[in-house]
Amino acid sequence: MKRNGFFLMGTVVLCAAVFMMFTGTMTAEEKVYQWKWYSPYDLNLSPSMDQLPKIIDKHTNGRIKVKLYVAGEHPFQGPDMPRAIKSGSAQMADVLPGYCIGIEPSLGAVDLPFIADSAEEEDALMATVLKNVTDKLYKDYGMLYLASYPFPGQSLIGNALLKDMNSIKGKKIRVYNKVTADMITTLGGSPVTIPSSEVYQALEKGIVDNSLGSIYALMRAKIFEVAKNATITNAYAQGSTYAVVVSKAAFDELPKDLQANLLDAAKEYQAIARKMQYDNIARAANEAKEKFGTTVITLDPALRQEIRKRMKEGCWDKWAKTFTGGPELLAEIEKFHESWVKTHK
Repeated sequence: MKRNGFFLMGTVVLCAAVFMMFTGTMTAEEKVYQWKWYSPYDLNLSPSMDQLPKIIDKHTNGRIKVKLYVAGEHPFQGPDMPRAIKSGSAQMADVLPGYCIGIEPSLGAVDLPFIADSAEEEDALMATVLKNVTDKLYKDYGMLYLASYPFPGQSLIGNALLKDMNSIKGKKIRVYNKVTADMITTLGGSPVTIPSSEVYQALEKGIVDNSLGSIYALMRAKIFEVAKNATITNAYAQGSTYAVVVSKAAFDELPKDLQANLLDAAKEYQAIARKMQYDNIARAANEAKEKFGTTVITLDPALRQEIRKRMKEGCWDKWAKTFTGGPELLAEIEKFHESWVKTHK
């Protein structure tokens, strides 16, 4: 009887061990990862963001659940995004190089007005001249690049069209940072800094003559009710400047199959996000013309090159002098541009 009792107890222990091993394996395979994604933007500026959680859910069969928190729904501002990842507050975040100049001043290169002639050139600039800088930023803050989507092309909207070098001379132009202020000053205008929420009233009352901004975002804000001219300038930050990053620690925790699924999802999202952004800009331009009678033009290529020459002295050289190695980096960027133009005519 005693022997039978020991046998019975051993059987129970063995079964329990097998059960724990089995259920433990199943738990590892079926674990659902709950991630937070912090963005300093909202869907007015970045209308594609809500698509990524859905695409990740599809590619991972629901094993990675991403909750998007837009501006105002979390405590971090644009420059804080790397810290949000490093501290473990979020597993994903949007990193705009221009927001990280406090960490690495040279990243401000992508915000220099007219530094690149196209989104493709800016992509290439980030992938070559600035690659070592961005790689170091990612490494220092425990981030891995997932995908990117374009900053919405910038426009000049209001009373004046940008048709020549004198078009905005003496006019009051709403700007939103030092880069845009320097650009307007270089073009002969007077920069005025006001919040985006006050642009409509400022244009309506003549406080400013024009405003800088995304034609899509300004359409959402009904600015075309009081602004009848728009010049799509794509002045800066045209390319893949919104980088969606993931915490390296969170990524490394995933099984290999989920890592691959996540990367596939990111690739699909990037294509969708870029198309959506460009389609929205085109749709907003058409709506401005058809619904509000707005005159919409694209900056003339010859004028663009003339403006570009002015920007060197008015903006670029000033920026390059703000940090060690700046003039050398600017020279490298200008050399890159010359090479790009020759091979992409």
